[in-house]
Amino acid sequence: MEFALPYGKSKISFRLPEGVGVTELKLPEQKVIENPEDLLFSTFKNPIFSKPLHKLLEASKPQTITIVVDDQTRKFPHDKILIPLLRYMENYGISKESITILIATGVHREPTFEELISLFGQYVVDFYTIKWNDQRNSEYIYFGETSRGTPIQINSVYANADFKIVVSDVTLHYFAGFGGDRKSVFPGVASAKSINKNHALVMQGIYPGNIESNPIHKDMQEAAEAAGADFVINVNLDSYGNILDIKSGALNDAFMQAVEKYKPTCTISINKAADVLILSAGGYPFDSNYQQSMKAIMQCQTAVKPKGIVLYFIKCEKGLGIPAFQQYLEQFPDSQSILKYLQTHEYEQGMHNVYLYRKFIEEHDVYYITDLPCEYVEECLQVKYVDNVQTLIDQLVTHDKSIYIIPHGTKVMIEGSSNA
Repeated sequence: MEFALPYGKSKISFRLPEGVGVTELKLPEQKVIENPEDLLFSTFKNPIFSKPLHKLLEASKPQTITIVVDDQTRKFPHDKILIPLLRYMENYGISKESITILIATGVHREPTFEELISLFGQYVVDFYTIKWNDQRNSEYIYFGETSRGTPIQINSVYANADFKIVVSDVTLHYFAGFGGDRKSVFPGVASAKSINKNHALVMQGIYPGNIESNPIHKDMQEAAEAAGADFVINVNLDSYGNILDIKSGALNDAFMQAVEKYKPTCTISINKAADVLILSAGGYPFDSNYQQSMKAIMQCQTAVKPKGIVLYFIKCEKGLGIPAFQQYLEQFPDSQSILKYLQTHEYEQGMHNVYLYRKFIEEHDVYYITDLPCEYVEECLQVKYVDNVQTLIDQLVTHDKSIYIIPHGTKVMIEGSSNA
């Protein structure tokens, strides 16, 4: 049996023996919106718990408008959403000079010029002001604290704008529950101090797809509401970046309806966990760096039994994505040592990722198919480096083992497994 899993911008193929107990866990095909621009404009006319966008603009008469957008780590169709939005605003007399596109980089690095062109196209880069959130060096406006004591420091380009628009995709997130909407504001355009306090809440227990009892989500929501947004555009996408739905309108209200519509499209139910999980993050940009690739691990690990085998396909051509990741791996030999440290010390950025990673490798037998150096994989990440995929599969996969294959792990949430 032949399989091919996404790996960067290409695929890696392998064979499984005939007759083995393998199941490929793929999301069901969804109906793609054929005319997304028509749907987009209809959501502007009939938004959720908001006046129509043109009415808001007419009443506000803004001199400055900031549009918050996803960064280079997301597969967002800016050509089908942002470009029509800019054209729509120009038709209502909004000049290009009054608009700033603010990239919600959060803790991520700034985009390269080539990435800006890839995200927005040459025209937008040439004729619009584009900025991004530099969590340590941007200017921030203070909006007080959340009920959990998180300081709300928001990028001044967003905070001082006369009119604020958030454009985002609603997707699974391994500790926020779901991405999009409030998360694009906070932590998307927040300071390092704000982000660190919020992300420290990961130690209180979180899991993908949970917003009902998720302290991180609720903290983000409070902070975003304090900063405000005049209009949000939440887009639901499939694993290939096709548009499934658009929910526009008021902050949080449009988000909750988008989540309700999105959740069934990203959920796969299983009866029991497998002995072997063969997993891909879904290729570029989801495996562009190690930080991004962790999402698939967190969302899919319940598909494999405790101490089960995990073969993970992650290219990571841009390295770790977390500057302090290696330092924390060397500092904390296991997940419990991080918890003990945090009893007497302040959380530092990236510690939550190392905590979750440590728990993952403690509970599974892990192999990486990656562009990361072999020495780094085995000595620092402390998992097994795979030089030849087919040879490893021939050794590990036997007829007495059950196997799941997940080709787009970043977009998948596993339900129904007792993990045993």
